[in-house]
Amino acid sequence: MRIGMILDRPFPPDHRVEKEAKSLIAAGHEVHLFCFKHDRHILSDEIINKIHVHRFYMAKEVFKKLSATINVFPFYNRFWKKRLTEVIPKFHIDVLHIHDLPLSKIALQLRKQFRIPVIIDMHENYADWIEETPHYNTPIGIIIKKMSRWKIYEKKCLQYADYIIGVSPILIKKMVEEYDLPEQKIIFVPNTPDPDFMKLEKIDEDIRGKMAGRFNLIFVGGIAYLRGLQNVIPQMIELKKRIPEVQLVIVGDGTYLPNLKALVKELHLEDVVTFCGWESIPRVAAYISLSQIGLYPPLKYH
Repeated sequence: MRIGMILDRPFPPDHRVEKEAKSLIAAGHEVHLFCFKHDRHILSDEIINKIHVHRFYMAKEVFKKLSATINVFPFYNRFWKKRLTEVIPKFHIDVLHIHDLPLSKIALQLRKQFRIPVIIDMHENYADWIEETPHYNTPIGIIIKKMSRWKIYEKKCLQYADYIIGVSPILIKKMVEEYDLPEQKIIFVPNTPDPDFMKLEKIDEDIRGKMAGRFNLIFVGGIAYLRGLQNVIPQMIELKKRIPEVQLVIVGDGTYLPNLKALVKELHLEDVVTFCGWESIPRVAAYISLSQIGLYPPLKYH
């Protein structure tokens, strides 16, 4: 079976998407991943770990503006629908697997056009999450948020999907109770590492150099306002007094990263907080193995 995964951001990196794709490939399926690129110099088509990756170019600033108004203006949806209408027959796609909520409506329209099933993969409680993000709580953002009606959009898309993937029992329970969804069409796929994740062959010397002699607190994941790291960073001032060798290690990237870096600079914590960016799975495992405490400080659990 040829599975068409749709991801409205660049790839790599996305560890959850990659893990799911690898599992499907191991089961004998062929996976085509349709995603963005914000740099024209990046290849439009390539194979990564047996995943057929196909990238559509959109400038990053254009992406930010169009994606924020996806449920208000038609431009973002038209961009994706035009391209997906071309690639689905080209690669003989049998199933559409949508990562997260935004492009679910387009996928459901294409299901009707091409007579193929649609799976919506809910990485998080998307409607609640997006309505609390900073860009939706500015004066203009509040207007866009009200016009977007994310809760209604989420309910309709999930009700019409053939199958849904949920990342946690809490999220699945919410979908069943709030949206009156049958449990049998929801599949639980936790966002956990592979069983051999921590089987390290070696630890790179640059990682050892960052972590050696420090009491390391580590966060791994996407960096957004709702992850709550802006509340953790100021607490490092007091922690440093009590544990002079303490270090907060942040492995990941995201829209809120510049805000966190500015906060670290403002508080003069450059020697306490280390930003590592996205890392490969083996290097993430190495960072974790050399840390004393793992952090997950979200403002609201999704």
